[in-house]
Amino acid sequence: MKTYIRLLVLSAFAFLVGCSSAKTEVYGRVSAETNLIGTHWKLTVLNDKELSKNETPRREAHIIFNHGIFNGNTGCNNMRGSYVASENKISFSDKGLMTTMMYCEGSVENEFLQVLKNIYRYELRDEHLELYDSNDVKLAQFESVRF
Repeated sequence: MKTYIRLLVLSAFAFLVGCSSAKTEVYGRVSAETNLIGTHWKLTVLNDKELSKNETPRREAHIIFNHGIFNGNTGCNNMRGSYVASENKISFSDKGLMTTMMYCEGSVENEFLQVLKNIYRYELRDEHLELYDSNDVKLAQFESVRF
């Protein structure tokens, strides 16, 4: 009986510890425990310029990472490709990068795709993802979004 009670107490303790370390959501955004994979990253800054709705006319420019594959939207067209990430380093392969081919006047699509080719590393800061080139210049910033 004592063994059964100890097992029950240990199980309850493990359950409570597991629940207390769960991610918390704050006003529709992911908490600081956000990681790169599985998060919807909305593009907010590109080449040191904040984006407005006019610069992403059809859809919100965003990216979602999933274990070596990314998908998202350029603000006009859907995109999909591959990436390699290790520690805080990341690179996007332009081989196999696919986009749909709709015409969008005034879109940041070409600039966004060019930036992805030049990324060397990333930083996660609270609910933001920042992408840098090999000269440590910040080329893009994203904000995590929960639906």
